[in-house]
Amino acid sequence: MSELRTISLEHQFDNDKKIWSSLKQAIANSSGFKCWQQERTADRVGTHSASSLANAPVHGASLDYRVRCYLQETLETLAY
Repeated sequence: MSELRTISLEHQFDNDKKIWSSLKQAIANSSGFKCWQQERTADRVGTHSASSLANAPVHGASLDYRVRCYLQETLETLAY
């Protein structure tokens, strides 16, 4: 029984990873995320054009981290 439960949990974890990966990509391709990222990049580089750095990592962070930050800030904004 324990082995069956472990297999079930591993299957659920794999499904969760696939769902997060798809969701993360959809968010990263959204206009809201792109604008958010451009704003942070512009803040970081000062006078340089943010549009030329639209795909540059914000502070060198991974996509996973950037999407999490974006979601956190968005939810905090909506909470007000």
